[in-house]
Amino acid sequence: MNVFCCRQRGLAGAIVLSVLLGLSACGGGGSGGDPAGEATQPVSTLKGSITQQQLSSLLVSSGFSFTQQPTYSVNYYKVAYETTTPSGAAVIASGLLIVPQKAAGAASPLLSVQHGTITSQALAPSNANLAVPNSVPYDVWGGVVAASFGYVVAMPDYLGYGDSQSVFHPYVQAAPTATATIDMIRASKTILGGLGVAINQQLFLAGYSEGGYATLATQKQIETNLSSEFTLTASAPGAGPYDLTATVNSLMASQDMAGQTLPGYFAFVVDAYHAYYDSASPLGNYFTPSALACANTFFADGWYGFKTGFGTFDSCVSSTVTADILNATFIADYTGNNPSTSALRQAFADNDIYDWAPQVHTRFYYSPNDEAVPPANAITAFNTMQARGSTTVEIVECQLTGITNYHGSCNIPYFENMVSFFDLYAADL
Repeated sequence: MNVFCCRQRGLAGAIVLSVLLGLSACGGGGSGGDPAGEATQPVSTLKGSITQQQLSSLLVSSGFSFTQQPTYSVNYYKVAYETTTPSGAAVIASGLLIVPQKAAGAASPLLSVQHGTITSQALAPSNANLAVPNSVPYDVWGGVVAASFGYVVAMPDYLGYGDSQSVFHPYVQAAPTATATIDMIRASKTILGGLGVAINQQLFLAGYSEGGYATLATQKQIETNLSSEFTLTASAPGAGPYDLTATVNSLMASQDMAGQTLPGYFAFVVDAYHAYYDSASPLGNYFTPSALACANTFFADGWYGFKTGFGTFDSCVSSTVTADILNATFIADYTGNNPSTSALRQAFADNDIYDWAPQVHTRFYYSPNDEAVPPANAITAFNTMQARGSTTVEIVECQLTGITNYHGSCNIPYFENMVSFFDLYAADL
């Protein structure tokens, strides 16, 4: 069931490192830029398989309503690979690789699926327990379904999750997110070569929520700097915060966050940007004393973001009123353009990812009633890209019958529509 319709169209016509260095494996890693020098070789571990028949049953129980049925059984692997932290240090990251069981020598297109905001290590794609369907996020099921239709699917955990959990997750920060994703794509190609699995030259990008942001950040990096390495075919960013500056400005100027975002999302943004752009300042410069206590309790379990979950943070602060969460001086200084906040405002601006002109077919997805990521992000990106001269962008709106089109309720419809969109271009399915 296709619940999206086109609202507007713009189409014209370190220990781990030493262990891995001692292992024998094929391939190479690298950074989000051009590969340079010798990198630790990626390693894969077969986690399991799901038969075509099992997938047909799981589709029903997981809530998806694809019109087509799975074509292939799939194998799924954990991949460990080298990437870099925001400071440029080498680190071992991880992800999930899902491979359709095709005849020997049969090729597949490659699809990189970027996951949304997760609230525990157990929800990282490489940690997914597909034997327990109810424990698996929709993003991962979306990747499994796409693989059953004939795509090879790569899913990065991102920095801060899986094997790189010693690193604080750089939440909605473009460069490290794109780097981890691109290096996972490279690692997956290497692993597939070692497994004797053929892929064609097509590459697709998809993701919802934080995954939408990661998708567009990765697309921008590939189109801008890596077009000679990757043949990007199409991209489907869903409900991501592409215009961080406007999103943060709106939240800071509002008296209440309700209807714009969840306090836990915004607190995670503040925490992550503090970690990478203003770590010398006390975190209390940003939060009220009560919200700071909640942040210290529920975010900083080690250095990887959430401890229990942003819902628990929301319950802890027990308010969506901005002044109950953010320090009054910080709000006044930020909204008043005080020089003391210029570095942070510049950091948000540096991570805006909408002001450029994509060359490949890019379909934005959003919900007009999104209470977590303002729909203006997709609309601004679409309008700006058209103004920049792109003729390959379009925007579609989530339209559900009988329920409110919230952020979470449009997740499954997004994946259903995304697969249909990519099927227009995909070869060798």
